[in-house]
Amino acid sequence: MVKESTLCVSLQKFCNYAGVTYKSTHTCRRSYVTTCLDNDMKLAQVSANVGHKNKSTTLNTYYKCKNNYEDNMEIQNKIFILFIYILHIMTIEKIFKIAFR
Repeated sequence: MVKESTLCVSLQKFCNYAGVTYKSTHTCRRSYVTTCLDNDMKLAQVSANVGHKNKSTTLNTYYKCKNNYEDNMEIQNKIFILFIYILHIMTIEKIFKIAFR
């Protein structure tokens, strides 16, 4: 089995050679967990993939939500506009039903 410290040193050398910024294995695990969960992968599966027995470890220690306030507000605004549009259509349908009985 390869020790984590050996893997980290090798990864750091590879990153330096490739000209990319080195990120720790912990950062890579956190990025993996966050990407999976943000793309609707089941928490139980992600936890199993990273070797956690407890799903709360995956969620509370490794998951760093990428959705920010502005993104959430944009989504809420789109849903609200759609809701208003649907109410408008329903109102028009009711008016037509009453008018053309």
